[in-house]
Amino acid sequence: VEASIKANIKKFIHISSPSIYYDYKDRLNVEETFLPQKFANHYAKTKYEAEQLLKLYKEKIEIIILRPRAIIGPGDTSIFPKLIAVSNRRCNICKKCFACNWIIYPQQ
Repeated sequence: VEASIKANIKKFIHISSPSIYYDYKDRLNVEETFLPQKFANHYAKTKYEAEQLLKLYKEKIEIIILRPRAIIGPGDTSIFPKLIAVSNRRCNICKKCFACNWIIYPQQ
């Protein structure tokens, strides 16, 4: 961050994690102010700590913190292979195509 400020960079983008909210319960519409009583693991704790350190610089540089659910790229062995496997299966609905697996049909 300090190098960015020194180089007169206007914005600093930090990739954090939604794991900072995880407290062993499924949640919807989590407020950004929510914090668990205890972080689920060291990774979540250090991501939160990094965010707090970055906020100390907000008067000197615009800080943008993103918490994406997943980042997919070269070498991914977790998410992308699962998506490919699902897309390669024959459809459970029409038994012909591959696309219906991706459609969410409303319950009748």
